[in-house]
Amino acid sequence: MHQAQATPRTTLFICATCGMVKDPATGQKPTNPESEKLATQTAALLAGTAISVQLTKCLSMCNQPIAWALSGPGRHATSFSPATCAEDLATTAHLYLSTPLGEKMPKKELPKDTKPTLISRIPPLDM
Repeated sequence: MHQAQATPRTTLFICATCGMVKDPATGQKPTNPESEKLATQTAALLAGTAISVQLTKCLSMCNQPIAWALSGPGRHATSFSPATCAEDLATTAHLYLSTPLGEKMPKKELPKDTKPTLISRIPPLDM
């Protein structure tokens, strides 16, 4: 019997600690409530799609909170900062998923407020 393979997931990462100051007692940055809110709103907009939303500890773009990134098998990992709104993140994630494997997401098709926040594109490692 042939087993069905799971569809590879695309992940939208949102920095959980962007814009937060380290707690002197623990040396750790607390989670930014705005990051949690953005993740919840974006996840609701992407419900039922092949795109998951995940908070992550740090995306090393601390000077421009809130940083976020997209990653998926066969796709350029793409990072942005600062985040605009959940609708722009969801629209960008749909564009990312619709871009042919191995190709860069077309910057000209990004939401207007997202275009200037594009930080980097890293070629797929699994091509």
